Amino acid sequence: MKRFIGKITAALLSAVMFTSSVGVYTMLDTVTVCAADLSLEAESSASGSNVEVVNGKSVEIRFASAQYTTFKDVLDAGYTTLNINYNVTSYTALSGQTAGIMPFVTYGEVWKNGGVWKNLSDGTSGTLSLDLTQFASSAETVKFGAQIANISGTVSYSISASLSGGGSGSGGGSSTGGKLANSIDMTNNDIEMNYAKLLQESLYFYDANMCGTDVDENSEFSWRNDCHTLDANVTWNGRTVDVSGGYHDAGDHVKFGLPAAYSASMLGLAYYEYKDVFDELGQTAHYKRIADRFTDYFERCTVLDDDGNVLTFCYQVGEGGSDHDFKRKPEDQEKERGARKAYFTSDSAPCTDVVSETAAALAIYSLNFNDAKALKYAEALFAYAQSHNKDNGADGMWGFYNSSSWEDDYALAASMLYRATKKANYKTEYYSNSSAYECGWPACWDNVKTLANLYSPNGGPQGSGLAAHIKDMASSKKMSDGYIRVDTWASLKYNAALQFLGLAYDKEEGTDIFSDWAKGQMSYVLGNNNGNGGKGYCFVIGYNEKTVKDAHHRAVYDSESFPNVNGQAKHLLFGALVGGPKETASGYIDEASSYEYTEVGLDYNAPLVAAAAAHYYYAKNNGTDEEKALQKTIDTTKVNGIELRSLSSDITTVTTYDILRFILGETDLDKTKADLNNDGEIDIKDAILSIK
Repeated sequence: MKRFIGKITAALLSAVMFTSSVGVYTMLDTVTVCAADLSLEAESSASGSNVEVVNGKSVEIRFASAQYTTFKDVLDAGYTTLNINYNVTSYTALSGQTAGIMPFVTYGEVWKNGGVWKNLSDGTSGTLSLDLTQFASSAETVKFGAQIANISGTVSYSISASLSGGGSGSGGGSSTGGKLANSIDMTNNDIEMNYAKLLQESLYFYDANMCGTDVDENSEFSWRNDCHTLDANVTWNGRTVDVSGGYHDAGDHVKFGLPAAYSASMLGLAYYEYKDVFDELGQTAHYKRIADRFTDYFERCTVLDDDGNVLTFCYQVGEGGSDHDFKRKPEDQEKERGARKAYFTSDSAPCTDVVSETAAALAIYSLNFNDAKALKYAEALFAYAQSHNKDNGADGMWGFYNSSSWEDDYALAASMLYRATKKANYKTEYYSNSSAYECGWPACWDNVKTLANLYSPNGGPQGSGLAAHIKDMASSKKMSDGYIRVDTWASLKYNAALQFLGLAYDKEEGTDIFSDWAKGQMSYVLGNNNGNGGKGYCFVIGYNEKTVKDAHHRAVYDSESFPNVNGQAKHLLFGALVGGPKETASGYIDEASSYEYTEVGLDYNAPLVAAAAAHYYYAKNNGTDEEKALQKTIDTTKVNGIELRSLSSDITTVTTYDILRFILGETDLDKTKADLNNDGEIDIKDAILSIK
């Protein structure tokens, strides 16, 4: 079982060979390394060997230094690197898994390897190095070693280990080692890095994009109301299916399945990883209402037979082309154009990517809220994906969301279902295609390999790919001002995803590799950049005075002139993350008509929410006193222009509609009747008329 990963260069000693039911090992003599006389001795078990069998799937060879007994002693002596030389002469890989070897350091309850891993299929001999300075210093007794994992039967090998990096006592513990450096100039940074506020505000975008028959009861924004109510009566094979609810994709009104499922998965993983953050900041109620809506919609889109098997899945509602031609708010679209088309899977169009990603989202929801119904639907959808031909996308999606693979979505679903059920078949399916979790692109609707890697069935990152991937992106995609721009379209969503991945990786692995780098990138997102003539642009709408003003979003403008409506927004799209710079902030165009910069989307804000939670967690646990003092949510009712209904409070909220139902004595009051003055809104004016 792979546990962790990192980087390495130099130091331990001794080797081992011993024969048992688990393997064949030999113990070699200890050696001296570096300037100091460092004697590392192999640990002995009760049987006289130095081998530990972990869960029957791996063997560990541990070493200790008689001279430096604590991790702090090792670092203070100037040793910065653990080097493992290995030669595995025979082994049998565990069924369905990839055998490999990794170095590690352990002290107290800590067992870390910083992400360093080598597949034995790529070579059975070599050297692995682990950077020790990425781990927190500790006065507890330290052991070093190597683990050969995902094996069965017997294994034969020889191992030698050494510590390197000095030996002069120069204080190696203070080295930054493998820590990724911040690439953003923070010299004149005046941005309030309030991640509590950022998390709170970034959730609001989903209120702006709600769709269905109950929007005015669930959206935080008073300017959003019920829309596309005919989605509740679509037909599939002569059967009426309710596919109302859910969310509009971006600044348009289509409900695309793949970005919605990805967004629900990313948001769910943010809560899964940082539940205590949401609870502490009072954001769980708001997030759960958002998650409930995703989940209810996905379940309605799943058509089951009497035995609970999936017959079909509605992967899209609305048509991209004709939808984009409609310029006004979603509340008006159905009045003018009537019912819209719904798309369902079939044997020839199985939509393995959408179905699998939806299964992943539902499995994550079931883990977060112990929801048996969501788990039932997740398993049914995965069974559908598993039993049908595999293919990407289908009619309706093409030209808008051309998916490049289904394997990554399938792997993420398998892993989360394994975590939810512990059923071995899901773990087997996860490992059926190693390319599905080999990192090569940040998390996004078209690629969740990094998420499948980070949340593998084994409880941590799968192999060493993720840490290396983030570092590679930070190096190869760096712009002249230090901003990490992975792609010219929607660059900020990739940047936010990388921040989350790095910080979540650190949390999972107990490392501190990415915090400085991620903090610099987030400062750039919030306004520490050269945009707006050098004044800086904040790319999260409404976060501070540097905020961008225009977003490519029809409901905000409600105008036949859209998108040529720059500066004419009727409402504040509070908390929305815009697409961002093509290269650097200096070239950003703050105009609704420049959609390549100002577009927004479900899949834009999802990684922002996740990154905000991750940053708050780090600041709370590792920040300076000044950074900790900054972390506070705000009273959003006092934000100018936000137009809230304030539904997130734990106190039951009474809406104007509720008041009207009470006054008029009609529990099931038709909402068209509730609009007493026929102005298209149910508001205080109607309440006053009802009293009169």
